[in-house]
Amino acid sequence: MQITDALLVLRGLDMTRIFLRKLFLYNFKNLRWAKGRRETYLCYVVKRRDSATSCSLDFGYLRNQPLYEVDDLRDAFKTLGL
Repeated sequence: MQITDALLVLRGLDMTRIFLRKLFLYNFKNLRWAKGRRETYLCYVVKRRDSATSCSLDFGYLRNQPLYEVDDLRDAFKTLGL
């Protein structure tokens, strides 16, 4: 791989990052009426706090998931005692 090829790959990564940022901002813009946005996201972080410090057990997001999968996530939280 030549240096120019490596630069193109890095630029491609930058463009991907820019595209993902724009996609994120498009979907999460604070609008009263989000015309054209037909996706639902649920972001979550599960932490356990035993003392002054907390421990992150899980994190992630659900995108356009049916209700029963959200119920499974809620049940998992209950199992962890959260």
